[in-house]
Amino acid sequence: MRCTRSFRELDTPAYWGLTLEAGLVEVDEIVADGLAFVVEEDGEIVGFVLARRREGTRGLLSDIYVRPKARQNRHATRLTRATAAEAADRHRLR
Repeated sequence: MRCTRSFRELDTPAYWGLTLEAGLVEVDEIVADGLAFVVEEDGEIVGFVLARRREGTRGLLSDIYVRPKARQNRHATRLTRATAAEAADRHRLR
């Protein structure tokens, strides 16, 4: 039996409520705030995390991604810990 897949790009669903442009603005805001980290392997970015301050909390981790080929290297754990440590430090400094 042979399986084939075809992929095509779809329009953003209306219920999602976020355009690419708005999403990129949000990423820029998060990066400007400093709660953004990347992880590299051999000079290549293989993962990232984005988080932001959230009133009444230490922060909100909004996005995390690690490329499939790098997922067995505990990068998501490292990214999460780095983000949590930075958020805790910022909370202490307020």
